[in-house]
Amino acid sequence: MGFGGMLTCLECFYTFEYKYGVGMMYSDLENVLCLIHYTRKNKVKEILQNENVQKTTYYHSAYKCPKCSTLYNRFYFKIEYNNNQVYKSFFKCSKCKTILNEIDEDELRNSICPECGKRKMGESELNLTFNWD
Repeated sequence: MGFGGMLTCLECFYTFEYKYGVGMMYSDLENVLCLIHYTRKNKVKEILQNENVQKTTYYHSAYKCPKCSTLYNRFYFKIEYNNNQVYKSFFKCSKCKTILNEIDEDELRNSICPECGKRKMGESELNLTFNWD
């Protein structure tokens, strides 16, 4: 089961909705191909159908740009196949094109607001959390 929430900055009211984990329909990576970026989807299909796949890892997570602090929610995947090959997702900031870093919920809640830079996210009484399947 996955979980998520929404954080709000009290200073500028910037909000960020996030999800971590997977839901019930995520029993197999093939079931959630629609969540993979279109530029990588065909390669993932090809590997899953034609290669000797040993392990797949996939989940939703929050990411942060190390340069401009913009926050993102992305679907991560990693496929280990043919004994030593790996194909995995990576993400770039849409603003500055820097490769994003995955962050856990504690780091997310302690992030400085990417809009105003003044207030930590998660200090608003408007915050809410949810579980999803």
